[in-house]
Amino acid sequence: MIHNTDSKEDVYDAPGPKGCPFVGSLPSLAWDLLGFFESITRKYGDIVLFKLGRKHIYLISHPKDIERLYAGERKGQYTRKFFHEAYKSAFGNGIFNSYGESWKKQREILQPYFQKRAIETWFPVIREETEHTIQQLAKKNGSEVLHAEQAILPLVQSIMSRILFGKSLEDEDSQQAVMAINTVSQRTVVRSMLAFIFNGVLNRLPTPGNLKYQKALKTINQTINNLKLKAEREGDDKKCLMNQLTPLFDPQELRDHLFTLFFAGQDTTVNAIAFTLYYLGKYPDIQQQARKEVELMMSGKAHLDYQDLKHLQFTESVINESMRLSPPAYATYRDVEGNQKMGNTIIKDKSILVFSPYVTHRHHGVWKNPEQFNPERFINGEIQKLSFMPYGGGMRTCLGLNLARVEILTVVALFLHRFQWTIPDDFKVKFIPHMTLKSRKGIILKMLE
Repeated sequence: MIHNTDSKEDVYDAPGPKGCPFVGSLPSLAWDLLGFFESITRKYGDIVLFKLGRKHIYLISHPKDIERLYAGERKGQYTRKFFHEAYKSAFGNGIFNSYGESWKKQREILQPYFQKRAIETWFPVIREETEHTIQQLAKKNGSEVLHAEQAILPLVQSIMSRILFGKSLEDEDSQQAVMAINTVSQRTVVRSMLAFIFNGVLNRLPTPGNLKYQKALKTINQTINNLKLKAEREGDDKKCLMNQLTPLFDPQELRDHLFTLFFAGQDTTVNAIAFTLYYLGKYPDIQQQARKEVELMMSGKAHLDYQDLKHLQFTESVINESMRLSPPAYATYRDVEGNQKMGNTIIKDKSILVFSPYVTHRHHGVWKNPEQFNPERFINGEIQKLSFMPYGGGMRTCLGLNLARVEILTVVALFLHRFQWTIPDDFKVKFIPHMTLKSRKGIILKMLE
């Protein structure tokens, strides 16, 4: 116990697992990160202390503590510095990886391009690309099995390419980018853990994993450069974000922002759509209810309109419930600047504060029957502040959340309009945490006539 001289209350160190000598809880974290988070929360409570090497890590899970974190972040008590160098090779100083005044300036410049009014102008692109993908899938759907991620990846890539660069991705570029981004996603989690223990030294060695990572970065950079050249040479869409942002940033900053937007706009959106299709296949009654809502909205119409989306309340609640149980952004962190209080717990200076939407979305003190898939909870008003945060919260709320919401809802609605599906009897989802939450074997759908 530590007595706080600024208050009559006593403050305490947080409880937590002892871990192993030298490496702390790294083996448990590396073996099953999400399971480790869930188990220590169940055993020790809403604020848990564990170690990675010599680094103190606090895991918080209650919405009220997360609210305290966001309030403190605005005062400079919590920042994002520790992983800056670990992420820099991929994200540079883009909006995801920057902090402090640099981040504030970037956010101020980029924010107007992702407001709802701006997203409405991109809706025709989202609809056109989705309709094209669905037509192609319908033509070659002789097979009963659809690998959801494989079908959605090129679609989202094409949408993001048109929005960012004004030109659809060609198949070869699309496949190269997909494979390279997946490599970066897988390796970044490992590199982050190594940064905790070895201060990033092992990330600079010419190991097979590091060489594969560097090769993937070169592929991504080349792909972005190719798309920029194509847009300059052939593109006639002067409204693409690359053209709009070019006068606002120097070439390196522009590359960092384009990579960040391309990466984040693809990975999180693909996984959100794929998991939603999975839950719709797993629960046929819910799929039928969502389909009826879409069919009613589409009755007598050739196309889904932007204004129609606000009337798809049940379908959107299905998406929200899917993102509650399978949030693409499953965990994030903040650096602690000075000793801080959270309730009656002391959070020590220079430690790392981690919070996990995956864990908070399953908090038994916040959600009724949290493991149950129940879209109605988003219609009945059960949602407490910051108990649901698939796009983060506070001052660093996801910049692209408006685009992501429209994109996910449009794709899911049009899939419901055209297809029916279920899940193979022997298929089960096994969550794995890369840069975003994924299914170990992807998402497999059994298409119906």
